[in-house]
Amino acid sequence: LGMTADDNIPDYFDSNETWPGMIGAIRDQGGCGSCWAFSAAEALSDRFSIQTGELLTLSPQYLVSCDYSNNGCNGGNLDLVWRYMKSHGTS
Repeated sequence: LGMTADDNIPDYFDSNETWPGMIGAIRDQGGCGSCWAFSAAEALSDRFSIQTGELLTLSPQYLVSCDYSNNGCNGGNLDLVWRYMKSHGTS
């Protein structure tokens, strides 16, 4: 990862303390194997919120239902969902 032993990595880091109110709550995917959609939606939501200062919540269900390059509740691939969001957007 390009890090050396001399890099200053903190022993403790909490993104909720660093960016209060900008990190979305953990959501439950239930019995659906949609971790790929939840993680992608939350990562992009959090990055947008941190960048703009406005809380945004994107829908993992949109990705599960509309990204046919992945397998819905039967699993998916982050490479594919990033490509999908780049070319089609998300909500």
